[in-house]
Amino acid sequence: MKRIRLAWILVATAIAAFGLGGVSWAFHDGGVATCTGCHSMHSARSTDNLLMQSDNGSACLRCHERATDTGPSSYRVSTPSAKLAASTDVVLHRTPGGDFGWLRQTLTATSTFGGTVTNPGFERGHNIIAADNQYTLVDSASPPTPMPPGELSCTSCHDPHSRARRLSDGSIIHPTTGTTYDPTFESGSYGHVPVAGEAAGVYRLLGSSGYQAYDGGPTFPGNPAAVVNSTYNRSEVSTQTRVAYGYGASNGYSAWGKWCATCHPDYHTDTASNFVHTVDGALGGAATTYAAYVKSGDLTGTLATSYNSLVPFATNDNDTATLAALALVDDSDLTGPSGTDRIMCLSCHRAHASGWKYALRWNQESEFLTLSDASGASVYPGVDAGLGNQGQYNRGYTTAQMAAAYNGRLATEFAPHQRSMCNKCHAKD
Repeated sequence: MKRIRLAWILVATAIAAFGLGGVSWAFHDGGVATCTGCHSMHSARSTDNLLMQSDNGSACLRCHERATDTGPSSYRVSTPSAKLAASTDVVLHRTPGGDFGWLRQTLTATSTFGGTVTNPGFERGHNIIAADNQYTLVDSASPPTPMPPGELSCTSCHDPHSRARRLSDGSIIHPTTGTTYDPTFESGSYGHVPVAGEAAGVYRLLGSSGYQAYDGGPTFPGNPAAVVNSTYNRSEVSTQTRVAYGYGASNGYSAWGKWCATCHPDYHTDTASNFVHTVDGALGGAATTYAAYVKSGDLTGTLATSYNSLVPFATNDNDTATLAALALVDDSDLTGPSGTDRIMCLSCHRAHASGWKYALRWNQESEFLTLSDASGASVYPGVDAGLGNQGQYNRGYTTAQMAAAYNGRLATEFAPHQRSMCNKCHAKD
C-alpha cells in the first residue's frame, strides 16, 4: 500500500513540475487536481481534510514555493524565508500577482531629514497563514474585512477543488447536484476556448459563485475574467508581462471590484458611505490621459504603445479569444484603453503582495519613485546608490530590491524624479 501511495505522489509531483504537454495541462488541469498531490489517506499531517501539510496555505506552497529556486520560476509565488535572511536579499519571483516573500522582510532607513523610516513586511500584502513555510502572522489590524484574524489562506481566494467551468458559449457555470455539465478539459487561465461538449476551468481557480472565503464566511458573486500568457513569471527588464483583464457582470462573471468586495466591502462606492476611489467604472476621459502619459514631464504617448503593466486596466469584454489576443508573449500589442474600458482593484494593487505598502504596484509613501544621479539620469534611490540618506524614498531597500519591486524594470524607464503612477490616469505631475 505504501508503494502504491508513493507512486501516486510521484506522479502528482511530476505533473506539477512538468505538466502534460504544456503549461495549460498543469497539475490542476483547470479544476480539481490529483487528490494525492495534497491529501494522504494514511499519513496526513493535518486532521483537517487529511492534508499532507499542516494547513491549507502550506499545502499550496508545497508546490508554489521551492527551496532550490534562484530566480523567477514558473508557478512559484513565494520566496523561501531562508533566501531572505539578510536585509539585502532580493525576492525571486516576478509574477503579476507579486511574491509573498515581500512579507518576510522588515526594513528601516534614515531619511534626508534624519528621521527613522520603517518599512514593515506585514503591511505589503495578504498575510496568508502557511505555518510550514513560516507565514504565521495574524494581522488583526488589516484593512476592514469580515474575515476573522488567522483565517486568511491561499484557499480564501482560490478554490482548489473548483468545479466552476467556462463553456463553449463563454458562460461560466458552477455545477450542482442533479445536473449534467460538460467536463473540464483545460486550464481557464491561458486563453483556451472550449469546443461544444467540453469546458475550460476558470481563471486561476478563483472562488466562483457560492464559494466561501472561509468556513461560514461570505460567498463570491461569480468569476472575474482574465487571460495571461504562460510565461508570466519573468523579469520585465525588457518585455512587459501583460495580463489581459476583462470585465463581465452576467452569465457567471463578476466584475473584479465586486469579486474583491467579497472580503473588502468598505472600499467600494456602491457599498459604502465613505469616500473611496471609483472601481469597475469606465475610464472615460482618463483613457486619453493614460494613452498620452509616458512618464513625469512626458505626455507624448500614443494609444498604440501606451499600455503599462504597472497600471493595468480591464478591457470592457469577457470574451476569451478577445482577451487572449492581448495576452501576448512579447510587446507586440501595447494598445492602451478605450473610454469604455475599466479601472479595477488590480490597476493599483497586486493580488498577493508587493514591495510597497498595501500591495500597491508602486511606492505611494513618498513623493518620488526615482531620483537622478550626477549626470541627471534616472536612478533608484536605494541605500547603496551613493545618494546619501534617502530613506523616505527607498524605504530601506537596495537598488536591486527597488528594481525587483517594479518586476525588474530599469529606472531609466521612469523620468528622473518620477512621481506617483497615479498620474498614468490623472497627469497631475
